[in-house]
Amino acid sequence: MRVLLVTWNATAHLPALVPLALALRAAGHEVVAAAPPEAAAGAVRRSLAAVAVGPDLAAPPARGATFRRWPDGWPSDPSVLDEGERQFLHMLAGKQVAAAAAMLPDLVEFGERWRPHLVLHDASSLAGPVLAARLGLPAVGHSWGRVLPVRMDVDRSTGQQLPSVAALFERFAAGRAAVPGIELEPCPPALRLRQKGGQRDIRPVPVASGLLPPAALRAGTRPRVLLVPEGRHPGAGTLRELAGALTTEGFEVTSAEPGTAIAPATRRAVVVHPGSAAPLLEAAATGTPQLVLSTRPEQQLVGAAVADTGCGLHHVRSELGPGPAALAVLCAAVRELADEPRFREAAGRVAASAAATPSPADVARTLPDLLPGA
Repeated sequence: MRVLLVTWNATAHLPALVPLALALRAAGHEVVAAAPPEAAAGAVRRSLAAVAVGPDLAAPPARGATFRRWPDGWPSDPSVLDEGERQFLHMLAGKQVAAAAAMLPDLVEFGERWRPHLVLHDASSLAGPVLAARLGLPAVGHSWGRVLPVRMDVDRSTGQQLPSVAALFERFAAGRAAVPGIELEPCPPALRLRQKGGQRDIRPVPVASGLLPPAALRAGTRPRVLLVPEGRHPGAGTLRELAGALTTEGFEVTSAEPGTAIAPATRRAVVVHPGSAAPLLEAAATGTPQLVLSTRPEQQLVGAAVADTGCGLHHVRSELGPGPAALAVLCAAVRELADEPRFREAAGRVAASAAATPSPADVARTLPDLLPGA
């Protein structure tokens, strides 16, 4: 079976898809990742064959509505959003449409030449379902680890498909709809704020690669804190400043970009991150307490889920004030997470819920059943 993996984001979304891609390849299937050049290079670094489709995508401008705390319940009740917040969601939908439109000419050309049997796509990538519709193939969506699915392809007030999305299917798939498939979710059930109908579980598996830091070779006695900043994240500077403050407090601090190799989880007391999927899933899978320092609305949902589950704490960066005040709050939160057993106990329950889900190898064995005539 030939499987075409489609994504547009190498840092936040691709890591969650890699375990299934590798499991499919280990089972004897051919797997090729199709993505913009930067993301395709990320797939190659993770040992996948890849083809670059379309240009690299420019990051959208930051907006004030992104960074303040969003109202509770906004994913299910759009009426609580103000105009700035609605415009931000509209911008995100436009970003996905633009990404798909840029990728699809090359993607269609490659897909028609390579003729995959199945399209495995990042759940936010519209290019995958459009290609699957054009080729008459089943499409398997794969989340990057969402505590709550939020669809960007529909009008939130009517529930109807956005005209711009319908235009993609009309332009590249002659108006044909995608063949019904499934959606895989690696976020552990214990962390989800709401289950989406039709989702299937898949176990999160850390896929970091590269050399472990020298600290990994030392026995050490101090509790270790892993900081995972996000390059363009507005709170990244705060996390870097936090490293020095925590070292002064007696912690052993390591820092890693998402997806890079880190020290063994058994010595880790706390993971601090902005609500990104890769560190969320790794901490969840290893039973490590988390501190989420969020800015964007989807990261705030992650922080809420972590806090509600009891496996960590959550702060919205815009509410912490200037540097010294913010650092004091964050240091106190890390100390509480490291010292209070209830956080590690809750994190252990989250890890158990992850371990109970089907492994990527289990899921890989079932995907051929989706093919026509299976």
